[in-house]
Amino acid sequence: MFVVNTNGTGFTTLYNFKGFPHDGANPQGALIQSGNVLYGTAEVGTNESGEIFSIALGSGASPTPIPLNIQLIGSNVVLSWNDPQSAFSLYNAPSITNTFTKVPGAESPYTNASTGLEMFYRLQAN
Repeated sequence: MFVVNTNGTGFTTLYNFKGFPHDGANPQGALIQSGNVLYGTAEVGTNESGEIFSIALGSGASPTPIPLNIQLIGSNVVLSWNDPQSAFSLYNAPSITNTFTKVPGAESPYTNASTGLEMFYRLQAN
């Protein structure tokens, strides 16, 4: 069983069936979701007669985006955000098309000396 984003990225294996006699083999049919649990059937179970299985999913919910506030105070750029659950980290890049990298140890408010060079910032879910 796997999960993948709708754009084809983020492929993650949730579970690999080991087959008889360990767990179900040859999963069949559609999965049914109830809450955060998926249920399905396998052609061969631990008793060689089919099996119903379940797999619990994570919360399934992405953190709700939060605003990133940017101010120029004197010669400093001050970034602030309200993230009481520490669900996000601050990332930066020299251009919007470059790879963003995590800013080590960045906490709100984060102060960065303005060097005159462009710098792009974003909050990314952990």
